[in-house]
Amino acid sequence: MATKSDDLAVFTHSIVHRTAAFFIVGLAIFFYLKQFKFVTRFYRDFLSQAQTSIHSPAYILAIKTSLILGLIAGFLVVCLTIYTLVDVWGLKIMVTECSVIVINTLFPFPGTGEMLGSEIVEMRKGAFRFHLIGEKSVLSFSGVDRIDRLFYLISECKRRSRSKMPEK
Repeated sequence: MATKSDDLAVFTHSIVHRTAAFFIVGLAIFFYLKQFKFVTRFYRDFLSQAQTSIHSPAYILAIKTSLILGLIAGFLVVCLTIYTLVDVWGLKIMVTECSVIVINTLFPFPGTGEMLGSEIVEMRKGAFRFHLIGEKSVLSFSGVDRIDRLFYLISECKRRSRSKMPEK
């Protein structure tokens, strides 16, 4: 957490999380390239053998389909790890005296934006992300460093905003 003044707190992922995300993306790309090399070599060898031997067309189609689906699955894993890297490296959560701002400096993610403390209805933990549910919008973010302090400041922001509102 970096604090420039008493009115603003900024939360990001720690350097350990950033380094781990970068390392995992590198591993995912490395293994996908190995998979791609293996599949292309296997596909080339299989097609040359299939032409000289007797294989049913259904068997050849099943092998081709499984190889293609394997490449697609590997590509999706690489895409998910890159998505995680962008989230970990770009996420910034700012808590001011009366609002919470969630931004991604690298890519505009869904769930980013600003929410006044008076609009906060609930804080909820999802499967992979935390959700700050408001009256009109939802902000979502992954677990940043010092998450307990972040939740405390959000609850204080909500409490201060509610106490400043006039009674109806």
